[in-house]
Amino acid sequence: MTKRPYAANITRNPPETHRAAGDADAAHFEQDIDMSEQDREQGKTRRAAVMGDAFVERAMRDLDGFSRPLQNWLNEHAWGSTWQRGGIDLKTRSLCTCAMLAALGRSTELKGHVRGALNNGASLVEIREVLLHSALYAGAPAAVEAFRSAREVIAELGLSLPDDEA
Repeated sequence: MTKRPYAANITRNPPETHRAAGDADAAHFEQDIDMSEQDREQGKTRRAAVMGDAFVERAMRDLDGFSRPLQNWLNEHAWGSTWQRGGIDLKTRSLCTCAMLAALGRSTELKGHVRGALNNGASLVEIREVLLHSALYAGAPAAVEAFRSAREVIAELGLSLPDDEA
């Protein structure tokens, strides 16, 4: 993945605005747009690999001028940048995401990421232990809701629950 410098002072005007003004940054702007489109497409591919094609198709279906910017931003910045990084494998990244969503009480997103964690090779025991660990830091109510959400996904997928006394 090509790194690009962060430029806080870039204004997102159409390239013709830059050309009309004779701005020397027009080429840089066009390169930035190309990089964004590349990140967005790579992000969409990673998002589908983690969350599943059906999830991405639902997210991208019937987009309008109101919701399209959010989905494009997610594909570019979350999935096209952070989820592309090395340092930790996708399973670990998915389990971290599940823990954070559990702590935040974001049940709908957690369900999608439980599926993603399974797609990335996490076991039901690993998911259970991450959610149980979140109770220590996020509190019992958040963990109860997270377990409820995870069990819904497990039931939808027809998976057998771990049957140990851990």
